Amino acid sequence: MTSTRTTDIDATEEQIQKLKDEVSKKEDILKNQKQQDKLFLESSQKLKDIEDKEKKLIDKISRLQALIDDTRSKVNILKDIGKDSNCPTCTRALKEEYDKVLNSLKMIIKDHQKELNLQKQELKEIDKFKKSEQKTKDKLQKILQELHLSLQIIKAKEEELKQQESDFKNIEKKGLENRKELERLEDIKYDKILHQKVIKSKQDIEYKYKELIGVKKLIEQIPNLKKDRSNITKDIEKIKKEIELQTKTIKDHPYDKSLHDKRQKEFDKIILDKDDLHDKLNKETKSLEIIKSNIKTLDSRLQTDKKQAKQLQNKIEQKGDYEKLKLLMSEFKNKINSKITPRITYLASLMYSTITKGKYQHVEVSSEFDFYIYDQGVKYPIARFSGGEIDLANLVLRIAISKTLNELNTNSNIGFLAFDEVFGSQDQQRRYEILNALYNIKEQYRQIFLISHENEIKEMFEKVIEIG
Repeated sequence: MTSTRTTDIDATEEQIQKLKDEVSKKEDILKNQKQQDKLFLESSQKLKDIEDKEKKLIDKISRLQALIDDTRSKVNILKDIGKDSNCPTCTRALKEEYDKVLNSLKMIIKDHQKELNLQKQELKEIDKFKKSEQKTKDKLQKILQELHLSLQIIKAKEEELKQQESDFKNIEKKGLENRKELERLEDIKYDKILHQKVIKSKQDIEYKYKELIGVKKLIEQIPNLKKDRSNITKDIEKIKKEIELQTKTIKDHPYDKSLHDKRQKEFDKIILDKDDLHDKLNKETKSLEIIKSNIKTLDSRLQTDKKQAKQLQNKIEQKGDYEKLKLLMSEFKNKINSKITPRITYLASLMYSTITKGKYQHVEVSSEFDFYIYDQGVKYPIARFSGGEIDLANLVLRIAISKTLNELNTNSNIGFLAFDEVFGSQDQQRRYEILNALYNIKEQYRQIFLISHENEIKEMFEKVIEIG
């Protein structure tokens, strides 16, 4: 027995030492975890930087593609309108500029496409780096998970070590107590026959004790059993009385099969009627629900109609105010036009006569701002004249209107005029006359801008801005 206890103690000591060896690895695991955590954070930051760069490249590629698509659209428009068509901006014939513009747009597409291809290639490389870094990050994350699991296991081992050491101390204490007890019992001799006899006697006593316990439980149940027997007896008497009553009822009411069949048919008919009524009730319930829904819908429409009627009344009232305002504004417009159209007519006639060298001495602007030109004393609508004369008339009309507005506005002056392609439809002489007219009014304006594709007249301007 002492040998067996010594073996158990040795095994426990060996187990404790093994746990200590495993727990001692904790510092190395923590150090490794710290290093791997640092690498994981670095990998996460690298991956974020790569994704940011990838996003910027995708945006850049999207913008380049949009530029290419837009430029291609312009090329298609030019191809559709053809070489002999007029420029949509300046209305001049494209002619020799057509190929130049078309080639320029194609060159822009080529340059953008080249840059787009480079950006796409760079995007592929970034995608490779991203996948590689993602694998690195996943690998580091797996290592961290394993290290975390190892730390959890070591934590459990620490708890087990504490328990083992505590148990070992208890075992040692118990061993010392047992050793003292054994030393006290060394003088006592062992009688095997007596020991076996005592064991047998103990077994016999335990058997008899169990029998007595069983008998005691049976005795304890006797009152309950008596009570149950009494209740059963009462139930039997009650059932006997019910049987006698049922027997008497059967005798007093003998069975009539024809009456039974008749009652069964009546019962079946009632069941059928009940089912029909139930079906009708369901249908009526559904109809009622539909009617309720329709009423709800009609109420909603009624509310909507009321709102719309109120809105309509407001609109009618607003329309009356609008008609009054319209009439007032019309009167105001006629009054203003009657005041300013004579001045506009005077200024436009003076400039038009000067530019045309007296060919057309008078132009007229109606109160509706319709434009008429007098040719040899006869009034004609502007549509009668050539494109160049119409363009010239529109020019002098704009200048006359701006000067009139300038005269009417006493608080501030119009300091800026801009004209787009006013020379394209004019001959050389008329161009000089237009320039002279503009020189005459330049003191009244801070800036006058002229947009033109005519290269031969750019020397006539004081300042020139060329756009390639």
